Amino acid sequence: MPVNQSQDHDHGYAVTDYRKLEPDYGTEADFREFIAQAHARGIGVIMDYVINHSAYQNPLFLDSKNRLNDKRDWYVWQDHDPGWVNWDNSESWHRVKPTHDYYYGVFWEQMPDFNLKNPKVLAYHHDNLRYWMNLGVDGFRFDAAKHVELPDEFPQHSVYWETILKNGAQYQYGEVLQGDSSLSYTGYTNMFTQYSSDGGGATASDYGKTVRAAIKSSSLNASNLSSLRNGGAKDDQLVTWVESHDNYANGDKESTYLNDYQLRMGWAIVGSRAGGAPLYFNRPKGSGGTNPQFA
Repeated sequence: MPVNQSQDHDHGYAVTDYRKLEPDYGTEADFREFIAQAHARGIGVIMDYVINHSAYQNPLFLDSKNRLNDKRDWYVWQDHDPGWVNWDNSESWHRVKPTHDYYYGVFWEQMPDFNLKNPKVLAYHHDNLRYWMNLGVDGFRFDAAKHVELPDEFPQHSVYWETILKNGAQYQYGEVLQGDSSLSYTGYTNMFTQYSSDGGGATASDYGKTVRAAIKSSSLNASNLSSLRNGGAKDDQLVTWVESHDNYANGDKESTYLNDYQLRMGWAIVGSRAGGAPLYFNRPKGSGGTNPQFA
């Protein structure tokens, strides 16, 4: 569940206050009741938490921006240079750009990156995670997780993940989309599993592509569908899906036109697998298929 946003934004990934709910989802009292009802039925609640960046209207960003002599306080700014990078190594550069520069592919003034090497930023996020744990949340999905480096991915050891993941959660996983050859997918899956008491891992986006291709073509080839495309991780470290909110909502409309029958067939495949934790995307009411993307 994304947290609060500014009215200037149309989604919950531009966070202005990490301890307030997205208003469209109700009040804190509503959320407490939701958690209580879920727990009464043996259901755990996982919260979507944005760690890499915030809205530019976040008071922390406005404060950092106004102190011109301390631009790298809470946030990473455009002139940031980690210094130790071997710029001749294309693989190093490929990972430095999304992990140490302003949000990769997004204007920094829209969703500026936190300075995740600053101890007070780490403490800030850890305390916010504990706040939601104390309200009854059981685990977390970390948005844009691959934009935060692994502890020993670069010469300078990063304590970010090992600090914030020690929050007592049962299940934690990261949005780490597959297909990036320079990224250690298993490094992320093993890390999230290590710091979660009841499992964890990362998103199995490649298997979702395989399933969507199969149901679009009506070709359910068992040999092609048998592998969960685990990227070297264990099958039980994967979060699987037919479609995610990105597949549905992005401008390319990758899964938007799938109809109800195709979705049911896709979920029959995903839900029948022994491995993976299936994630179901609840489409906007009356939307998708032959209907508008957002009715």
